[in-house]
Amino acid sequence: MLLNDFLTAAAHRLPEKRALVCDGWSITYAQIDRQASALAAALQARGVRRGDRVATYLENSGQAVVAIWGALRAGAVFMPLNALTKRDKLDYLLRDSQACALVTDASLRREWEGAVAANPCVHTVVSAGETASPLGAIVSYEAAIGSALPLVDPQLIDQDLAALVYTSGSTGVAKGVMLTHLNMVSAARSISTYLGLVESDVILCVSPLAFDYGLYQILMGCKVGATVVLERSFAFPVKILEVMARERVSVLPGVPTVFSMLTSIKSIGQYDLRSLRVLTNTAAALSERHIRELRALFLRQGFSRCTVSQSASASRTCHPSSSTRVRRASDAACRTRKSGSSTTMAAACRTARLASW
Repeated sequence: MLLNDFLTAAAHRLPEKRALVCDGWSITYAQIDRQASALAAALQARGVRRGDRVATYLENSGQAVVAIWGALRAGAVFMPLNALTKRDKLDYLLRDSQACALVTDASLRREWEGAVAANPCVHTVVSAGETASPLGAIVSYEAAIGSALPLVDPQLIDQDLAALVYTSGSTGVAKGVMLTHLNMVSAARSISTYLGLVESDVILCVSPLAFDYGLYQILMGCKVGATVVLERSFAFPVKILEVMARERVSVLPGVPTVFSMLTSIKSIGQYDLRSLRVLTNTAAALSERHIRELRALFLRQGFSRCTVSQSASASRTCHPSSSTRVRRASDAACRTRKSGSSTTMAAACRTARLASW
């Protein structure tokens, strides 16, 4: 099975269901499927071939999601880059990966224009908000997703690379982690299974798609046919709470910083968050204090049951009740993910401690 088969299956089974909600608008699985295929065909027409690297340099947005699926449909390896990446680092990442195409936005041109000029390996830029002709070196994203070019089956197998995810480089030079289709399909299956994600879920994603756990919210949501509410960040928590209440969010993935900010908002009781059933934490351990505060917060909200899941990369045993359960991902799934990023491997391969309230 290929990673992009998730989208194919979801579009066939749930064509009119909202797949993504972003900035107040939504897009269905059928629309993402059609736009991804059109973008893939446009990339192929520009010379993108099986195994080529396609960098996606965008904020969390519908364009970023379509770009990821489009690169996969074209047979390429998608490389998600944080929109906050500056020119010098972008220059390095494009050169190190030998990316042949960049999908981006006109608002980021100040950063990518110089980096692209310094990297002759990048022969195509697909940019949202551009009016350039699709026959030029810069292709209009809007023209690409509206095109009717034929899509060629790249004949991929599950051992082909699906993604190249770069580390932050906070302790040295950023390094690319190579992930196959089999690797990512297995990880998405394992994590979505032990979290108990279902078709009726509404998943909030506030992490950048360049961050592995942010990316996996898109992949897992598509796998189970859920709706993903995509936000650019958690910088404005009150705005996010409004979105969570309006969209009836049921799954909240985060990091300790997000949950710390959540528990510090005094007006949180004004928002109806009773749809929440799963909070899932990664990157670092939630402290015992944060766990107690979250438990108290949701008990005040009138929850009859909520589950907090911690990736064991940051494992601390949580004992808020006698119903604490431990689930393990299968050994077979773990073996396929040895080359994955540390957070995802830990979340999927080691013990996930679930505190059920």
